[in-house]
Amino acid sequence: MQSKLEKFVIIVLQWILLTYIGSIFLSLFHLFSRFPLILLQFFLASFFWKKIWNIFSLHMKSFISILFSITLILLFIQGFWSSANTTDGMTYHLPRARYWLQEKSVFQQSIYTSHDYMGQLPEILFAVIIGTTTSDRLVFISQFSSYVLFLIVLYMWSFLFEQKDSIRRELLYIVGLMPMAVLQANSVQTDLLSTFLFLTSVYFLLKLDSILKWKYLCYATIAGSLSVLCKDSLGVFLLPFILWKSTFFLKKEYFFQIIGCLLISIFIVSPLLFQRFYLFHSLFPISEEFIEVPFLNSRIEINVVLSNVIRNLFFQIPIPFFSSQMTSFVAGLHTILGINMNDPGTTWPNTEFMVKSILFPHEDLVGNPFQILLSIVAGFLICASLLRRERQKLETKVYLCSVSSFILFSALFRWQPWHSRLLLPILVVMTISAILVLSRYKRMLKIISFFSVLLAFILIFTNSLKPYISYSFVEDQLHYFSKNHIRVPLPFWSVLRADQYYTVYPEWKTSYRNIAMYLEKQHAQSVYINIESGFIYPFWIELDRFENKTRIVASYEKAEYKIISSDYNNADALLCESLDNQKFLCVYK
Repeated sequence: MQSKLEKFVIIVLQWILLTYIGSIFLSLFHLFSRFPLILLQFFLASFFWKKIWNIFSLHMKSFISILFSITLILLFIQGFWSSANTTDGMTYHLPRARYWLQEKSVFQQSIYTSHDYMGQLPEILFAVIIGTTTSDRLVFISQFSSYVLFLIVLYMWSFLFEQKDSIRRELLYIVGLMPMAVLQANSVQTDLLSTFLFLTSVYFLLKLDSILKWKYLCYATIAGSLSVLCKDSLGVFLLPFILWKSTFFLKKEYFFQIIGCLLISIFIVSPLLFQRFYLFHSLFPISEEFIEVPFLNSRIEINVVLSNVIRNLFFQIPIPFFSSQMTSFVAGLHTILGINMNDPGTTWPNTEFMVKSILFPHEDLVGNPFQILLSIVAGFLICASLLRRERQKLETKVYLCSVSSFILFSALFRWQPWHSRLLLPILVVMTISAILVLSRYKRMLKIISFFSVLLAFILIFTNSLKPYISYSFVEDQLHYFSKNHIRVPLPFWSVLRADQYYTVYPEWKTSYRNIAMYLEKQHAQSVYINIESGFIYPFWIELDRFENKTRIVASYEKAEYKIISSDYNNADALLCESLDNQKFLCVYK
């Protein structure tokens, strides 16, 4: 079973890699469009399909298979009948994909979105789906299939350790049904894709025992390099694992294998580095010199690291009834550390840390409380074991590497409320190792696995962006929505798909539709959009609905029409549409 699943994952890695390389190659000749992409995927499918089918016909134990089958069916229905509606999807994930398809190349001549410094792989996959199907209805498949692959690799991980048979089911339930993973499984985010690739890379690294096998090292390199093409932070997460294995790598007899892997990695990431240097004149444009809000901490000191570690941990765990007291407690810890809890040099702008009172079912904000608590308990046991100088098992070493990655991440990156999502890959590995450390406490793990399953289904049905049920019965209690002027979530099946794009900014719907109709009547060839929020993608949808051939361009000078957000109704504009009586969208020639 394990070897066949390994072959399946390797085939998927090859498919993703060849899709990426093929997309880069097509872009060189401005052929990144529907028919070349269909031919590319048809070629890959004809080459890999038989192998995939033979392996995928395997089944896990019936009970596990039934439970996860129900989970996947619910998630698929939710994704298929819902539109993309997250802020990130509307402002840069899907706009990048549409720009590339429009220009028939992933190589940009100018900056399109606020996140063009990020890796290209997730958006390339989005573009391939949109380009081959001429719709974004199936764009969620990227995350959905990544979730399925994540479960498969998680199952493979269970074979690496001595306790594999006794707690495999608990491992799958507690880790496979993590709140953040479940809520992301049908979104247009990228974190499950990066988690699958990271987990695969570390898996093959752990397979390198006494003998370096070129196959394992090669696929660890490919998976790791592809994960960095999703997010730079994956390189930070991989670093402690690479250093752990470096004493094994740096032997004279393995010199040429290591050089080969370095060349593979450079080959995979070079298009991203080239694009960054062309657009930003830097290989790592993540400081305030290049982007409006830098991701990095303004300084790296002990109290800064401890501050971010504390906030990253406490934000994952909701404390009912006493959340304000716990927030005060965390503020008191920061006073002892001699640093402001919301220090602007270590905190994302316009955000404040607070301990949550509930586990809010949102794919950006939900915490992973069971997993964090298990990791903390396992940490105490490992500390006791280290003090007794006991021989450490593989799971202890994996745990220490994952904790090192967590601390390194906290040292480098400013705290933000969305870290629950960004930390998903390393929390998965940390939880796996924690469960194995605690494997002798089987009753406790069974209880936690039961509540993990229960919580996962609750979150699926109450997913705030696409719930199965209405929130109307708790509308008065939803202070979050009233404070942020977001409509109370309605069941996805009760809202028109075209209206779901405006979940975050419902007031934009009428304005965008009126402007799209106006441009259609004017037979506009091109339009430039300059709005502070970057909420561009729904306008693309409106142009598609009216079969408007207007191109959205990134250059102000090359546009026939301009759409600019304004604080007032400008009499010089051709058309001004009110958003909320305080903001207007104005069209200029």
